[in-house]
Amino acid sequence: MLKSQKQIGLAALLSLFSISMYAAAFDGFYFGGGLGGSQSNVDVNQNLETKPSVDGTPLFDVVQSNKTNLTDNSFLGNLNLGFGHVFSQRWYLGIEGDAVWQNLEVNASPSTQERVGQLSFTQNTKVELNNQFNVALVPGIVLHENTLLYGKIGAAWGNFDIKNSANYSQVIQPGSTLSSSNGFSDSGYENGLLLGLGIEHYLTKNLSIKLEYTHVNYGTLHDNSPVTSGINNPIPDLATVTGFMADSAGVSASTNSVMLGVAYHLT
Repeated sequence: MLKSQKQIGLAALLSLFSISMYAAAFDGFYFGGGLGGSQSNVDVNQNLETKPSVDGTPLFDVVQSNKTNLTDNSFLGNLNLGFGHVFSQRWYLGIEGDAVWQNLEVNASPSTQERVGQLSFTQNTKVELNNQFNVALVPGIVLHENTLLYGKIGAAWGNFDIKNSANYSQVIQPGSTLSSSNGFSDSGYENGLLLGLGIEHYLTKNLSIKLEYTHVNYGTLHDNSPVTSGINNPIPDLATVTGFMADSAGVSASTNSVMLGVAYHLT
């Protein structure tokens, strides 16, 4: 009976010691990189109003709205640098910075509207995400067999490029067409909330492999007041053409990414 108790105590001590060894391996600085895939979800809310008149008589006042949810898939790669520490042989807390390269692109283009072949107006909104930078806290727990289960919460900065264009044309008599066009663009880094979950496992003394999922919500990227342009008059001697075309677009976005990576630990 005493021998059995000693064996149980020895096994428990060895188990604790093994966890301690594994835990110590996750202490310190590390750097690495990875490859994976990402899907963007972009909501575009477009509004377009066209109101021409000839000799003071309104031809029409057309207002169209279009709400579109778009997705796009892309490969991505990243480089990262971080530092972590294990508390009480199991609980892990780290901080990590990432640079991510990707190429996500979506286009929102409502179909051209026509009336008896004489009237058409179109609008296009293009949204691109080229790269992003992340900084996140990494809480986790060290499991058996030198494995770390962790989460991520932090901030992301995505480099977005948004371009919008609108066009209107109408044949009012043979050889004469009313027309108008305008557009706007917006580019720069937008901040978002990053959440993630991953698992990391040691392959050698210093090298580990990890599988990670991250979600970034950027919220509203662009929400502008209408951009207005006048109606071009092709027949100034025959009619006085007035009126305007005004268009606007609101854009919000989020991304979901899965990445397989490696890390080298400076231990």
